[in-house]
Amino acid sequence: MTTSKTSDPRPKIIQETGFEFDWDDKKVWELPIETEEAPIEEFLWHLDIPVWEKEETDDWNLTPREALENPEREPHHIEKIKSSDLKYPIDVMWNKGKWTLLDGYHRLARAYQLGHKTIQIRKIPREYIPEITVKLWKDYKKGDK
Repeated sequence: MTTSKTSDPRPKIIQETGFEFDWDDKKVWELPIETEEAPIEEFLWHLDIPVWEKEETDDWNLTPREALENPEREPHHIEKIKSSDLKYPIDVMWNKGKWTLLDGYHRLARAYQLGHKTIQIRKIPREYIPEITVKLWKDYKKGDK
């Protein structure tokens, strides 16, 4: 039995801007997609989406911009941002009228922090959704992670 869409645990903003499925990052990384350069400006809206968890919590309640603006409160994410290797691209997919990140929030935050005007991306075609999907959010049940 599946649960209703209201059981989706993600914040409303993520439900409205994000994907209808959860994916396996490693499967995304393995896809044979070429890298290209794109203006970072197209992706900066992601810095205002609560995709991370604040220290000592287990919830989507921290935006990358908040972490950058309050580094003393979020040492875990700040360390991940600082150690991000920008030789790896961010992975994006066309979704709800714009390019949406599948992977690379820490790298995007690092490139922004360093003042980059462009960023390396991989545009993942939607036809790969069946290959990378872990679960559909509409099928989420309490206790699933």
